[in-house]
Amino acid sequence: MEGTIKYLDFKDFINLMKSNVDQVRLHINSSRITASAIDNSNVVMVNINLPKESFESYYCNDNITACIYLDKLIPFMNLSYGFVEMIFMSDKVKLSSRNYSMSINYIEDKLVKPDPNSVNIIELTSNITVESIRLKEFLKNAIKINDKVLIEVNNDNETTFMVEYNNNYLTYKIDNGYCAAKTLYSIDYLNDILKYMKGQITMKFSNNHPIQIEGKFATYGTIEYLLAPRE
Repeated sequence: MEGTIKYLDFKDFINLMKSNVDQVRLHINSSRITASAIDNSNVVMVNINLPKESFESYYCNDNITACIYLDKLIPFMNLSYGFVEMIFMSDKVKLSSRNYSMSINYIEDKLVKPDPNSVNIIELTSNITVESIRLKEFLKNAIKINDKVLIEVNNDNETTFMVEYNNNYLTYKIDNGYCAAKTLYSIDYLNDILKYMKGQITMKFSNNHPIQIEGKFATYGTIEYLLAPRE
């Protein structure tokens, strides 16, 4: 596979994975690069999709699996700017940007956790659409009060994000939601999940069930998280 991508888009893709795992298994084909992983605490699952439309140029005539230590990319990312050119080979990836280049050998497949199986949770009945920038702003301040947030959709299809400390409450309400439900979730994990998302995000959950969060990153990239509830 050979491609050229904007540095900032590639950086977001790597940072999204690095916020959850140390190693990643990339699946590369003629139309996209994808990755799926579960964090070391088995609290959050992530599926990332970077389609070829995200690239200035993209060519791949084979299916490639590349297992990489993400930390090895950091020195190169710190030096990069503008665009990143990449060549995924059978045993390594070659990266270049400006006058800098780096070659990274793949690690053994067995050193990376198996890809998670697809999870279909038919009971995620509540559905919310919210602007990511507003929710990020709320959670950034809410973490100063508590490390968990109650997400509730009422019978009037209104959604409330609420944190509580000693009977003091901080809330963020939106006139958007479908099907009543409420569950607690970790603000720390939500902050990590939302950090690189842009525009509107969709959240699906049910009473005492994981929450599914779908959104966009970079220019055309899409991402899906599944976060376990808090007690």
